[in-house]
Amino acid sequence: MPLMESTRGHDLLLSAAERLYGARGLDAVSTRDILSAARQKNQSALQYHFGSREGLLLALLSDRFKRIDARRQALLAARSNSAAPSDLATLLHAMAAPLAEDVEMREGGPEFVQLLAQLIHRPGIDVIALMSEGHYSGLQRIVVELQPHLRHLAPDIRVLRSRMLLTLIVGTIAQWVQYHRNRTPLGEMVKDLIQAGCEIVQQSSAIKPARGTKQG
Repeated sequence: MPLMESTRGHDLLLSAAERLYGARGLDAVSTRDILSAARQKNQSALQYHFGSREGLLLALLSDRFKRIDARRQALLAARSNSAAPSDLATLLHAMAAPLAEDVEMREGGPEFVQLLAQLIHRPGIDVIALMSEGHYSGLQRIVVELQPHLRHLAPDIRVLRSRMLLTLIVGTIAQWVQYHRNRTPLGEMVKDLIQAGCEIVQQSSAIKPARGTKQG
């Protein structure tokens, strides 16, 4: 298969899968559906490019995560060049705004965030871990810089609180896409989301640390 044709087939499959998964849900989309939407007549095209349906899904996530993380890195770099000190709201803005921008400005963005919202509550792929522990230095830096703001919590609760923030961001933006996009400006929703995130970070935990766990 010529390289250009192979690359085009790869990209068409990613785009079709993202669109169908976001619109219908993971369980309602078959391999045949994806091949048909991508106009791929070769029934083994998906296996050729990705190995399996899970491989396709992981490639889809990685492709979009890289673009979003590049924007996070740019926001962090701009903040680093500013004389203003780092603060919690700035970190949360760098976490949430690039995903919101992806929804508004990139083709497939609304479908992608709805797919993410599905995956967060689905066993098998820990999408929060993929986002925060993968090779995405922007998000990793945000998570590290959040830690001083979480010092009042036990170490295990800090991890839960960080995951809670990502879940809130993805879920809220997905809800906006599905129910509020024609009524509420996305920028206003992001402002409210950042305020809610600040409250989540700053509140003390009602969960008692496990025996033997030391406060950080």
